[in-house]
Amino acid sequence: GGGLFDPEGKEGLAQIVGTVMRTGGSKSISGDSLNILMEYIGGSLETGIGQESGSASVNLLSKDIDLGLRLLADVLRNPAFPEDKLELAKTDIRNNIKRRNDNPGGIARRYYNNIIYGNHPFGQILEWASVKNITVQDLSDFHKRFFIPNNIMIGISGDFDKTDMRDKIKLYFGGWPKSDLTIPPYPPVELKDKPGVFQIKKDLNQSSIMVGHLGIKFDNHDRYAIG
Repeated sequence: GGGLFDPEGKEGLAQIVGTVMRTGGSKSISGDSLNILMEYIGGSLETGIGQESGSASVNLLSKDIDLGLRLLADVLRNPAFPEDKLELAKTDIRNNIKRRNDNPGGIARRYYNNIIYGNHPFGQILEWASVKNITVQDLSDFHKRFFIPNNIMIGISGDFDKTDMRDKIKLYFGGWPKSDLTIPPYPPVELKDKPGVFQIKKDLNQSSIMVGHLGIKFDNHDRYAIG
């Protein structure tokens, strides 16, 4: 799950879900309280969602593993999505949109992707008009659709006993009910050459130049050999 599946007219939804899952906390502990707790034990709990997938992670000392796993499972399964944290996330995006033309490299990358991919999610330019329409219900619907145990992989590294850790995972995640998940096909990229020299004029002392074109698909059997 990711930004590829944002509803039309609400681009930016997946990104905001990934942000507010953490800043808003769960139904049993607020995001602000999570911050205080993580600072106290010297740990971190983070969430985020990109274009094709999302992630959540907890890093802490071995002695706090039960607390960390319980909190991680709680945030993943029962995010609160409070209205004030949603509005804060939307305001942050709005401010970033206002400032994005201050970075020449960012301008070049944004329009480069747009020229290569057009209106495909890989090339869309996020605008406030879509972000402002996103509601708490949209966040809840996205979470309900994609955050299910049969769509999740768990990876663990560090100082732990394998058998004991397996028991802990079953304890904190074992009661999570599975659900049907229908992921639509990825939006196809238009495989069409668009040669040309494209310029974005801005009164600056430096220039950013990008050169490129569409390559092979990710599922091409020669992908690694070509790389």
